[in-house]
Parts: sequence; structure tokens; C-alpha cells
Amino acid sequence: MFRRATARLRGTMTSLLCMVAPACLLACVGCASGPDGGIADGVATTEPAEAIEVSRGRLVPTVSSTSTVLVSQPFAIAAPRHGMFHGGVADGEYVAAGDVLGTVDGEPLTAVADGVVESLAPDNDVAVGYPVMLLRYGGMSSQVDVSALLRTGDARGGLSGRFQVTGGQGPTDCVAVVPAGDGTAAEGAVDASGATVVQCLFPKDAAVSSGQSVVTVVTAPAVEDALLLPVSAVAGRAGRGQVLRKDGDGYVLVDVSLGASDGTSIIILDGLAEGDMVSSVAPNLIAGGEAS
Repeated sequence: MFRRATARLRGTMTSLLCMVAPACLLACVGCASGPDGGIADGVATTEPAEAIEVSRGRLVPTVSSTSTVLVSQPFAIAAPRHGMFHGGVADGEYVAAGDVLGTVDGEPLTAVADGVVESLAPDNDVAVGYPVMLLRYGGMSSQVDVSALLRTGDARGGLSGRFQVTGGQGPTDCVAVVPAGDGTAAEGAVDASGATVVQCLFPKDAAVSSGQSVVTVVTAPAVEDALLLPVSAVAGRAGRGQVLRKDGDGYVLVDVSLGASDGTSIIILDGLAEGDMVSSVAPNLIAGGEAS
């Protein structure tokens, strides 16, 4: 009798499972494109997150890097404009910060830091950005990839920086931010990946040693009236990215061109307009929102 009851119970359970399983399957299919912001064919049909407005504002491009303390490399002094270069110093001469090194089209070139003139171009008609001489600074430095800063525009106003040695001195201002590499690039060394690298020159009395870990922050001149979004709303950082733009009751995946960032906001160069509404969460952080 007990065995007959058990058999009836098992039959009942089997029937219930057969009835419930299709419903569960349908429910799971609904979850795959449900109300968590999934995207089909580039369009999110439900609201994935709070919408925020693309707006204009002022941004100071900033980049930070963790690296090691290095002996500084010779760096280029570049022509600020096209014109005739006339040198005012000699190879091997020691110069102080602020000394006039020569002229280009009558405009004086000044030393951004003290050092020894390691090489000097002959007087010549030179292009803007042409390296007319190399200076060797007698101190330590750190190197930073500033590609993102240079993408937004004008670094002619000069880069500045600060550094913090891990467990040591800082934060301390850089004496100057100058090109790295072999000194032949006006803006900075370009490595195998295409990154532009500069060096932060440390004060000579800084208590640092080669090989120590150091965090360096470099800033460029402020960009006024830039189109801005929080970095949290953008997927991607290296020049190209994607956002979810509000479109009626849903969202559309949009490609954007990106400029520099200050770590909180990022400049939108193309792909959006002021007043557009976008998801406050980046597409790659929303289920189904990754770029195809």
C-alpha cells in the first residue's frame, strides 16, 4: 500500500514538472532580454540606468602613471614656430633655467630647466616643432604616457606635473615636464605602441633613488567649453568609445570620439551633441550592452 502511494506521488510530481518546465523556460528567455537594459540590434528597449545630459564645461586634462625613478634623459628644445633659427649658446655650455638659448624668427627660446647643451643645430630656416638643441638635466625623473592629453589639443601652453615617491618624498612639483626618449621628438618619445612619453624632472634636492616606485600626475592647459560626460558613462578610453544615447523610450548604442580626461569627466569630440541624454552606466557594464 505504501509502495502504491509512493508511485502515485511520483507520477503526480512528474506531471507537475512537465507542466512547469516550459513555463520556466519561457520565463528565462524573457529574462535574457528583460528589464535590466539588454540591447538587441543596437537598441535597448528598456531603460538600463538613469539618463544624464551631455553638457559643456571646463576640463583640465590630467593623466597619472605609476612607474620607477630614472636618471633623466637629454631632451629637445623645439622651435615654437617656423622661421630662421639662430643659436645663442655653444655645445657643452651650461645654462640655467630661464636663460635665452637662441631665437626663431626673432622669438627667444628659453631653457625650461638648467643643464648642459649636448647638441646644437646649425643656424637654419626650421619648421615649427623642429628640435634645435638637446639639453641634459643633471637629476632624476619619471616618465608618463601623455597621448590622451595631446589628443585634445593644445599643449603649447606647457605641461606641468607633480610626483609622489611610494613611501617617500612628495607630493612635489616637477621642475619641468619635457620630452623623453632620444631627444629628437618635440612633444615626447613615441614608443612601439604609438604612445607619446614625457619625463617629469625632479628637483635635484629630492630624496629619491633610481628604481624607486613613483606616481606622477601630469596636467595640460585647461580646455574651455568642452563637450563632457562622466567617464562612468563611456565604454573605452583610447580615442574611441561607445555610449547609450536616449532614443524615444529606449537607448541606441552610439560610437563616439574621445579626448582627454581628468579622471572624472572625459571630452567627447564627435558622436554626440549638447543636450543629448545618455545612460549614466557604460554599455559594457550593462547586460547585453557590449559592442558587437
